[in-house]
Amino acid sequence: MTIVRLLILVTLIFNFVASTAIDDAKCDAQLEYFDQALSKHEKWAIELFDAWTKLQSGIVSGNVNDFGHFDQCVKFRHESDDTKVEKIQGKHCMIFYRALENATEHESDRKFDWREIVKLMRERSLRLGAGVCLPSTCSAAKIRHYVNETVLSSSDLVITNDYDQSIFCSTNDSIPFETIDVVAIVILSIFALLLLSSTLYEILMIQRNQRPHELFSAFSVYKNGKKLFDMKRGQSTSIIHCLPGLRTLSMFHIMSSLWKQRGIPIINTNVFSSVDGEWNLKYWASILTIFHIAVDLFLVIGGCLLARSTMGQK
Repeated sequence: MTIVRLLILVTLIFNFVASTAIDDAKCDAQLEYFDQALSKHEKWAIELFDAWTKLQSGIVSGNVNDFGHFDQCVKFRHESDDTKVEKIQGKHCMIFYRALENATEHESDRKFDWREIVKLMRERSLRLGAGVCLPSTCSAAKIRHYVNETVLSSSDLVITNDYDQSIFCSTNDSIPFETIDVVAIVILSIFALLLLSSTLYEILMIQRNQRPHELFSAFSVYKNGKKLFDMKRGQSTSIIHCLPGLRTLSMFHIMSSLWKQRGIPIINTNVFSSVDGEWNLKYWASILTIFHIAVDLFLVIGGCLLARSTMGQK
């Protein structure tokens, strides 16, 4: 019970920074305040709106997602004298929208109407993503309703219903720690402390020309690092101690490379973008792009070391 209470206490300490609460009533007041300020061309409202995505270029070439300016949005703060509004904090949300199936007839005396882009979206069944910046007190439902009714409806556009809006919204509030997070931090901190203290102990004993105790130096980076790359034969000529270390390095290489292969495409959401392709052309990118030969490399090195060990017996 004492350990459980300690973990709860540590969790509360980690979560001392309060995040912005969702408040629909305050959200309505802040949105109305924002609309009025924007119509009056007030600087703070223009700055908030400046973080929004405008219609991106190159839609037919695959530039279907535009994030707006994320950092400018989440760092935004505005103090209001109105007690119903109080402090406005920016929240960045990605919204995904499409063209309505039935277009509304609009009369226009202009040579070109931007609704032609909407017509193009309808013909190609395009689903676009855009970043919007709204008060952090607004819930996901409020954000969808506001963008639909205030921004998109007049342009024959509508937010799609195939995603959860709440997971596409972010602020720069501290993320609250859960108990499992605290447990992981405590365990990793213990290992880090053992590693540091064991390494310092062994180095100190070596400087004093004394033999370190096996137990106290078990986590030493110096001791285990030497074993990792040790190619000397031990008592048994059939054992090469560095092979497990090489296997571990190969596994970490494969894991980090797979993260690159799966992680970068998630960020690079525009399907025809050449960002990933340009990165792969960098010579230092080959460290990760050749991960598929890591297993073969381990087998080759292992085979060479075994051959060396066998030949050394004769």
